[in-house]
Amino acid sequence: MEALDDADIESLNELHQLLEQVRPNRASSDRRRWSSNSDGSFSVRSTYMVLQDKRVGTTLDTNTVAALKRLWKNNVPSKVSVFGWRLLLEKLPTREALFCKGIITNNHERSCVFCFKEVEDIQHIFFTCCITSQIWQKIFVWLGTNVIPFEDVTSHFTLFGELAKGNHSKRIRHIIWLATTWSIWRTRNNIIFRGDCVNISSLVEQIVYFSWFWFIGRTGNNVNLVFSEWRNNPLDCFQRN
Repeated sequence: MEALDDADIESLNELHQLLEQVRPNRASSDRRRWSSNSDGSFSVRSTYMVLQDKRVGTTLDTNTVAALKRLWKNNVPSKVSVFGWRLLLEKLPTREALFCKGIITNNHERSCVFCFKEVEDIQHIFFTCCITSQIWQKIFVWLGTNVIPFEDVTSHFTLFGELAKGNHSKRIRHIIWLATTWSIWRTRNNIIFRGDCVNISSLVEQIVYFSWFWFIGRTGNNVNLVFSEWRNNPLDCFQRN
């Protein structure tokens, strides 16, 4: 029999600790119990908290926690919410993240798929790349406001959300931000896996359409709005909602 390595010994100790808590009872039947919830029942919320607590052994700062709470209030498709969650936690599989995990081993493959000049990490691919920065500039021109200064992903998300005002702004304030980052990530993946090319004008049009459909389809608003109004002044549409 081979000797146990350190990882096996740690797993064995964890098993012993679990078994020590077991008290067999012939009078009752076995049943499943979700240990992460006090009453033993499974819930999505408790699972979310477990996953968040296990985030590489770190404690989330208060700004990130607040941003995550705001994220889940936005009425966007669930897959987009999950994407936003991973983005705010900086857990998307960028090329730099894959390189750090040893999945990508060629140093040249760390480059951004848009500009091929810088390492593709979260900050670069979504905000500072010469291509994505042009996309954000066009988005802010569309919004009729100045480009916001920011320090990191969380601050950009938070400051962007403050631009939206309206009766139900909590449910829609980040849909344009999510449409922009989601479209950038989809385009990035299509370049890698389908051989597509980036077209800034087409990408901005895609962002306008995505955010419009989410705004109309998810807010449940009764305001009589048409797409031309959204295209001309989305922040006014927020206020009228």
